[in-house]
Amino acid sequence: MQQCPGCCKKGKKRKKSQDNLPLPEYRCRDCHGGMVYCQTCVVTRHLENPLHRVYIALADLNLRRQRGHSPLSCCTAPERAIKGFVVLHTNGIHEVNVNFCGCEGARAAGTYDIQLLRAGWFPATHERPQTAATFAVLNYFQQETCQAKTTMYDFYGVLEKLTGNTGVKPPDRYREWLRLCREYEHILLLAFGDRALVFDPSGVNGTGPG
Repeated sequence: MQQCPGCCKKGKKRKKSQDNLPLPEYRCRDCHGGMVYCQTCVVTRHLENPLHRVYIALADLNLRRQRGHSPLSCCTAPERAIKGFVVLHTNGIHEVNVNFCGCEGARAAGTYDIQLLRAGWFPATHERPQTAATFAVLNYFQQETCQAKTTMYDFYGVLEKLTGNTGVKPPDRYREWLRLCREYEHILLLAFGDRALVFDPSGVNGTGPG
């Protein structure tokens, strides 16, 4: 009977019997090697890669991604995001369990949108976000639309197909995707014009000429 390679390594280190180890049932499509792991090991291996595609969603395996902290540090008072938090990435559309920081370090961690931005996720809204896109997918779309003239509609369709090309559609976040792309492009234009870094309460409009 096949055994979980992750549990076998732990068993050897602890010099314990490997007879009662859990069965390996989950394979990640994005990890190199194609190894099959048990639920506990596959969740542990993906604490820093919550957007990898496992043959069952990582959210269904009770993986929760903590924002406002480093991947392996614990928040003493995590605040759960609304159920059904969706992240768009280069390999598809993902439902992710997200915790925001609510402990004594919350002030330094920032508001919900700041915590997402620091983790590389661009939120679709600044108040109680439920959708985000990674900087990777936004940058990838920018290159696609500049080089191949790919539209936002066609690119979103590709993300749907990458999520699961079985006819079952992922959560609909097309309107949010349009907003994300337009806002991100606007920010890039400000950056290219040297008007993105503004240390003034009036924002970009308060930037002086030159």
